[in-house]
Amino acid sequence: LSLTSCEKDESSTNPIIGEWRMTETHTDNGVAIYDVLGQDEILNFSYQGTDYNATTTFTENPNEFTSSGYYKYEYISSFMGETDTMILQADSFLGVGQWSIEGDTLFQTFSGANTKNVILELTNSIMRFRTDVNTAASGVPTTATVFTTFEKN
Repeated sequence: LSLTSCEKDESSTNPIIGEWRMTETHTDNGVAIYDVLGQDEILNFSYQGTDYNATTTFTENPNEFTSSGYYKYEYISSFMGETDTMILQADSFLGVGQWSIEGDTLFQTFSGANTKNVILELTNSIMRFRTDVNTAASGVPTTATVFTTFEKN
């Protein structure tokens, strides 16, 4: 005697699905270029997360994500001979974004902005990625390589 079930397993095999808690973020090589009286002046910066209370939840069908909370970070900048250290807070954006994975890249779209993250590790419990920032938001050319780690709740 054998029994067979025709029920479909609705659970996802995609490890990104679920709620993720940020546990680490940093950059060591940030550069912003400011125009000061017609001369390009370089601001070098780095930051290291210090206090994490941020989560991101990924769902599928549809492939959407939401974030909540904040994280604090120590921001160190050097500009025109002056070095500054500040503790800053980054709040999560409210709303729903879309995501997709192609190869080792996680693409996220939120409020018209597209982010491309290189997946360094993605298991059922850990997600690590690198974001190569290259923007001219507010007219200030800025580059940085940001590393972020999440643990699944």
